[in-house]
Amino acid sequence: MIDPSRQIAELGRRLDNLIALGVVAEVDAGAARARARVGARTSAWLPWLTRRAGDAADWWAPSAGEQVLVLSPGGDPELGVILPAIYADARPAPSADPARQVIALPDGGALEIRCAGVTLVLDAAGLSLAGSMTATGEVTASGIPLSTHLHGGVTPGLQETDEPTAGGGIL
Repeated sequence: MIDPSRQIAELGRRLDNLIALGVVAEVDAGAARARARVGARTSAWLPWLTRRAGDAADWWAPSAGEQVLVLSPGGDPELGVILPAIYADARPAPSADPARQVIALPDGGALEIRCAGVTLVLDAAGLSLAGSMTATGEVTASGIPLSTHLHGGVTPGLQETDEPTAGGGIL
């Protein structure tokens, strides 16, 4: 017969392990696994949860020091998964504006998305676009609207202008 006090202790241990607050201790990005420190113990290598992992998938590895939850089915930490992420004093939210979506990057850069109706603002120091782009509104570069800018020194008629040159040719 199993000792009832041992059963109660085991149930208590499993209950304590169902959901635990922890901090990422290590990340093995190649294996898509991380270890979390929960109290004085460090977990086994566990997968982290992501939004999608099927035909559509996204990838965002947690960082060492990031606060997370460790969810352990049946209270067994060896079967656990890491649920990122929880803001902490050491790693606060990158914005306090509920109308904005901000992704702060480790190099100090940030991607901020502000959508109002059909407007998307991408504010970046540099942007590379591979492929084509279609705009139904005005396109402006360095304060010059594409649809109304003029080239000087052109004879009206069927002649075409020369190819643009860097830093010149646009009035």
